[in-house]
Amino acid sequence: MRSSAVALALVALAFISVPRSAHACGGFFCNRNQPVVQNAERIAFLVHGDGRLTTVVQIQYSGPAEAFSWILPIPGVPEVDVSSNVVFQQLDGLTRPQFQLSVEDNCTPPPFMASPGATADAGTSALDMGTAAPAVDVLATGSVGPFDYEVIRPNPDLPDPATVAVRWLEDNGYDVGAIGPDRLRPYLEMDQNLIAFRLQKTANAGDIRPVALTYQGERSVIPIELTAVATQPDMGVLVWVLGPGRAVPLNYYALEPNLALVNWFQGGFNWASVVTAAADEAGGQGFVTEMAGSTNGVVLPVLSTFAEDEWTQIRATDWVAQEFVLLRRVNGLFQNWDGLLSAFETHVPVPEGATLQGFLNCPQCFGVSDVALPGFDVTAFLADVEQNVVGPVRRSDALFSGFPWITRLFTTLSAEEMTKDPAFDFNMDLAEVDRIREASARRMSCDAPFEVTLPSGRVVVAPDFPQWPAQPGNGLPSNVRVLSAGLEGPATVVEDNTAMLNEALAPPAVTPTLDDPIPGSSCRTTGPSQSASWLVLGLLALFFRRRAEA
Repeated sequence: MRSSAVALALVALAFISVPRSAHACGGFFCNRNQPVVQNAERIAFLVHGDGRLTTVVQIQYSGPAEAFSWILPIPGVPEVDVSSNVVFQQLDGLTRPQFQLSVEDNCTPPPFMASPGATADAGTSALDMGTAAPAVDVLATGSVGPFDYEVIRPNPDLPDPATVAVRWLEDNGYDVGAIGPDRLRPYLEMDQNLIAFRLQKTANAGDIRPVALTYQGERSVIPIELTAVATQPDMGVLVWVLGPGRAVPLNYYALEPNLALVNWFQGGFNWASVVTAAADEAGGQGFVTEMAGSTNGVVLPVLSTFAEDEWTQIRATDWVAQEFVLLRRVNGLFQNWDGLLSAFETHVPVPEGATLQGFLNCPQCFGVSDVALPGFDVTAFLADVEQNVVGPVRRSDALFSGFPWITRLFTTLSAEEMTKDPAFDFNMDLAEVDRIREASARRMSCDAPFEVTLPSGRVVVAPDFPQWPAQPGNGLPSNVRVLSAGLEGPATVVEDNTAMLNEALAPPAVTPTLDDPIPGSSCRTTGPSQSASWLVLGLLALFFRRRAEA
């Protein structure tokens, strides 16, 4: 199978997203300026099985719009489309690992936290370099969503095509930043083209959204070496692979982290730190399979049947003298979808001296009815929402449908660890991996420690809630096993810490049985005297209640 590559790399500043999507909070776009913290680069590979591969990449960027450039190596000339961040939000929420702890407590149950789970025109280049053929061929140009893009191929017969490619990109207004010829040369030597994105002149950094690329290829590869030019230490890399079976990393290790290091008291909030420690112990190049199994229930249409029906009804309604009603209804239906704010900014006639948000939340403050909106082009607004808000989500839903398996893999990488591009393929012999991890905790009394039984049966003694006694780097290995997976059969064990962990975390020889605790009870003793105590307290309470009523 032919290797295919798509990068997460951005050419500009840091990987910090400040999206302009809106959320419901009693008005229009009322928290649009609040940044959303992103803890991982997100990329989904859809292996269609007919020689085509689709890669959907969530782009994260902060900085001036004019400085935005995004350059990826790509086989052939891809089909280019935009997706929506709400697709990744749903995919993340339905596949995120969960750490569930059941508690049997002979003291007041502590407040355990819920589980959280980490179109332009262009010709060929004017560069000549003294050759008969053009130095750079422009194979395709186009516009999609807020982006203009060009697919280029430097002449492979030139002495150094990579240097020519960098010069062409710079001469044509792309900010290549720290990406130099040395970074691009390996991909050009693999007969790959380059696709370069930049924002349209009317767009700004808040309009950036995921990109979907469909091209010929069977194997999913992330050119992580290109990402190293602008990355944070221990940058999260979150990958979904959809196809006929469970996906595995072929040239990175498959890691089984030590779940004794996970803080079960607080829903596994330190999971990313545990994965980082596990990857570091494996030389910085390993992925954890967080979930693998059927797509049923985890790959759902973002555009539900209800939303589609509502949208159909909205488009068929006559909104004359009801324009503000229309705006509220559309905002409520697609309030955090990419492109919606841009549609409002483009089509809503805002009075002089008003902001869009201020005007929409209080039109009466500017002498306008909160029902009718003179000068508002309903047809143009609805067409914009269909093309740039609803349409990309509908097409993404179609892209993600029809795959029997989905695998979610996670790791963290620093620049010095990005020395080879991770490749993923399918091993049909491997079993499913449930995203839900379950453990149980029990303690005999308020002054006794918790004994937390992990999914493996090992026991961690935790004296002080909510502090977790085992932390990465405190002496326990961060991996139970480090594996090397192939295209078939079981994975090969590279490192096995099972015996060490069994010895360090062996269950107690005798595990006492607790009486059934009274829900919400305070610290108490066990035995018959306890029942008598509760009876006395109950009679006293009844006595004082009747006396008060008298």
